[in-house]
Amino acid sequence: MKKNSELTYKEMYQQPASFQAVNDTLEDIFKTLDKVFFGEKKYDELIFTGCGTSLYLAQASAAAFSTYTGIPAKGVPCSELYYFPETYDFVEEKGNPVLPDLTYLNNDMLMKFADAIAHNIWIFQVSRNADFYTSDFPIVVKPHVLNVRPMYMGLAQYGGELTYPLSPSILLTVYDREYFNSLGDKDCMFIEATDKEVRRQNMLRYFYAKRHVFSLHNDYRLFDRIYANEGHHIFCNCNLKTEIISGFGRY
Repeated sequence: MKKNSELTYKEMYQQPASFQAVNDTLEDIFKTLDKVFFGEKKYDELIFTGCGTSLYLAQASAAAFSTYTGIPAKGVPCSELYYFPETYDFVEEKGNPVLPDLTYLNNDMLMKFADAIAHNIWIFQVSRNADFYTSDFPIVVKPHVLNVRPMYMGLAQYGGELTYPLSPSILLTVYDREYFNSLGDKDCMFIEATDKEVRRQNMLRYFYAKRHVFSLHNDYRLFDRIYANEGHHIFCNCNLKTEIISGFGRY
């Protein structure tokens, strides 16, 4: 068994012990929650945060808390709080931190996002045979420079290449203007994608898909190569197989 697989199985089989540990400390957890949320302090708004799976718990907890208490609450990724504190304009009011609306309701922040992306190089790649895939996670940012701060949630970072299939025939690529300045003469142009580029973009859709990948022609020969080696991924250690769907066809 591969090392990565061993770690995965270990995590899976340790979950009962983890759940039991939580159950054993529920009384202390309830005391802490009562002290924080139902003490003398009054909150105008609360943020629940987490990473990965715990982010889903944070979002669910925020919704439940807001429903039962009437206090506004939201779930926010830890990375957004860490990398983009400017998104949450903390101010002091009655001694408690107060946060503005969510990012997608903050007009000033939205305009900063829009300006940062609009400043970059936009190229529309065309597949004459309508071979571009899409997925349930279609927008992908591929970094070309290591250890770069992902500005604006990675959508406008230095050395970034943002790709988004608009249709089976057209794929939008937004390049960081500073790093890809040689592409400036192609800004806002439609160019024909090579077969190699179509394959590269389709692989990005596959790598970042949560569960589903879609093809207009139900053509997934590209993925036959991925599992050619006894069902193992030939590009990375992948233990899960994304479900490929096109119309009524499944891969």
